[in-house]
Amino acid sequence: MPRIPELVAMGLGLALMLCRPAAAEPPVCAGGQSIGQFRFLVQPAPKVRARPLAAVNRLEKGRKLLYIPIRLKSDRQRQATIALVLIPAGNNPEKEWVVLDPRPAAAATQWEVPFDVGVVAAVYGPRGLNIKKVRALVKKNQDVITQLADYAQQTAQVGALVEALAAWERSPADSQPLDAVLQGFSAQHNVSLPRIDPKAPADQQAALLLRTLLPSLTTYDPLNPQPAHGIRQSAGLAASLATLFLGNSALLATGGVALFQNLRTLISPGTDFRSAFAQKVSPHDIQLCSQRRPAKARARIAYLWALRIPSRQAPRVRVASGAHLPIGRKALLPISAEDASDWRQLPRAHDWKLVQAAGERHFPVAVSLQASLRALELDAGEIAVPPGEYTLSASWDWKSFELAGRFHLHRLADLNLARLTPQSRDRLVTKSGRVRVELMGTDFQFVKKLELVESNPSGQATRPLAFLLSPRTPGGSQEQLSFALDTDRLDPGLYGLKIFQADAEPQVLALEVHPPLPRLSNLPLKVNLGEESQGLLLEGTGLARIVRMESPKARWELAQAETSELEQRSVTAYLEDAAEEGDLLPVTLRVTGLEAPMVLKEALQIVGPRPAIAGASTSFPPKSALGLREGELPAGRPVSFAIGVENLHPPASLQLGCRSGGRFESRLTLDPGQPRGATRLDVTGTDTLFLSLDPGSLSATACSLAVVVRNETTGSSDPHVLGRVVRLPRIERFVLTGKKLGESLYEGVLTGEELHHIAKAGWDDSQGHPVVGIPTPFPDDPHKQTLRIALPWPSPEPHAPVFIWLRGEDRGRPTRVRY
Repeated sequence: MPRIPELVAMGLGLALMLCRPAAAEPPVCAGGQSIGQFRFLVQPAPKVRARPLAAVNRLEKGRKLLYIPIRLKSDRQRQATIALVLIPAGNNPEKEWVVLDPRPAAAATQWEVPFDVGVVAAVYGPRGLNIKKVRALVKKNQDVITQLADYAQQTAQVGALVEALAAWERSPADSQPLDAVLQGFSAQHNVSLPRIDPKAPADQQAALLLRTLLPSLTTYDPLNPQPAHGIRQSAGLAASLATLFLGNSALLATGGVALFQNLRTLISPGTDFRSAFAQKVSPHDIQLCSQRRPAKARARIAYLWALRIPSRQAPRVRVASGAHLPIGRKALLPISAEDASDWRQLPRAHDWKLVQAAGERHFPVAVSLQASLRALELDAGEIAVPPGEYTLSASWDWKSFELAGRFHLHRLADLNLARLTPQSRDRLVTKSGRVRVELMGTDFQFVKKLELVESNPSGQATRPLAFLLSPRTPGGSQEQLSFALDTDRLDPGLYGLKIFQADAEPQVLALEVHPPLPRLSNLPLKVNLGEESQGLLLEGTGLARIVRMESPKARWELAQAETSELEQRSVTAYLEDAAEEGDLLPVTLRVTGLEAPMVLKEALQIVGPRPAIAGASTSFPPKSALGLREGELPAGRPVSFAIGVENLHPPASLQLGCRSGGRFESRLTLDPGQPRGATRLDVTGTDTLFLSLDPGSLSATACSLAVVVRNETTGSSDPHVLGRVVRLPRIERFVLTGKKLGESLYEGVLTGEELHHIAKAGWDDSQGHPVVGIPTPFPDDPHKQTLRIALPWPSPEPHAPVFIWLRGEDRGRPTRVRY
């Protein structure tokens, strides 16, 4: 096996990267013992600087995997063996994996990567490995590939959390709280860690965190039926978490347990197989940690550590173009990407540089991802970076890439990170009195003056504001700025909040005062059972600002707001099956410009089925001289209706009016037993209303007379049309004179009332002739009239009836008068 000098002579890397460092005590493994300290490197070509395996983003075919032992924990170092298992990149389960030749663990060595790799697993046997059966695994159990990849993901996440917790435990007591550390880890790794009770024992805290990282837990460990008892109550949270993960594979996901069963069987039934994870001890060296547990009798110990390779191209990320950042202090640079997974990979980039847009100069800069803010934190330290326009570049493995977009650096301080708290934004409503406004997002300790900037036709006016600085959280170092605003003096609109910082130009923060909040005047909204959907009308002010309505047991659809000055707005309600009569439910309003919703208590009332008109029968007076057509109601004459109603519950009333174009216009409301002149309504039985009226007393000619049954509790029925109101002339007499009006036309005279409605006359319903002149009233009776008409002679038959056309009609009506 080649030694280190031979590796250098073969061009495997820089001697500095491959030599053994001076012996030093490694840091204590969190929650267990050290298996050994190793260096795994990747080198793309001779004389090219190698990079740590864990920092490589793409492990491609032809590259060299370098292994250097730094410190082994083995009483038989000559027997200690290291083997690597490689899984191809991609999700194709048919791709074969490979077990690279096992090598002595005490000597530096190398392997050539045979294909693009997605997972690297190291199997370390302090007393050797029986590796023959492992190569047969691909033919017998393809599931091990997926299991190994899952185990690598679990190991990486648990190891990263242990490392983060260990760093927090080593930090000063007044540093950021544990919740902040967990939130930062959640954003960085796209998981949702729970809040931890600081008073709970460390083992309980660790168990909660591990269940969150590995949700598919089991209660039985086939490798170790007895639960691990290695957690000391005095141990820290990092050590407790590591002990749980390493000591009891019942806490591994289902795939991980199956992996251990397969490998233990394939390597040797007597193998004491243990999990391990990596703890970084230097930029290039890792320490493998496992549980501190005595070896089983006549059992061979084997440790497994797996690492998933991202196998990703350089991320495509854009910085906020036009952003302005300060020089000489940490600053946040917003970023965006079409794929969120791209910007989450930015911590894997290295060698960050600020690159001048005009020129070739570049400056090293420390960059860290602030995932919760979707931004990069830049810190150039004490380097003298000149102001100007810049881009941001970094290296992805051994290739350089650049983030899209340009930004500006200034020596002046920047308070753009300042923002109003969501609660403060919601309080800024005009005419709501004095409200407290709070700023957050940065440190305000150097703020000296605060002004409100108002724009008016004559220019801008400023008003000084008194403010107060207070800690944002108890014991926290970041301060919060608060001040009071009198909204009674502020109209809705945009204002500026000018912040003056010592020795810096003031910064202006936009501040919006909202219009008055929406108010509903017709609450509660009543929705009937038995309706697939039901249209309602919201009444009140500010209704156009409502963007969504929510309620338990109901779904709402708002009609589009046509103007901003709505006093009424249509909404459709859809009840869920769980709704019951008598429910009194809240309605939540999502309002434009507000962070928090408005909750209206007891604003939705579920009531029984609404009335439904099943039909109506009509009774007319004796036939007049002019017949009615189907669906017509005579104006000026009494008509009676028997109206059948379903769900008729007292007290009920009847609305009468016209229906036109799908809309109902109420003209009169009747209560049973309370007549209004000649119009009367009575209840006959449990489901019938009797109505008598003169249709002409309520509506004009051609109105479609409709009725609506209304109940105070269950609401109104759909409108039901009773008929179309027509006003017919009354013809008492007809005389045909001998006066000739034209070829074959002779003058006739009609006597009656309301003859002005007649437009034409004839002997049948298809051929009519215009009337001659207009009606002439009687001197002693202004209601009675005569009307001259033109008729052809001779008539089609003796004593033929006269037909007349009302104005606007295209077919004649028969009369009872004859020649």
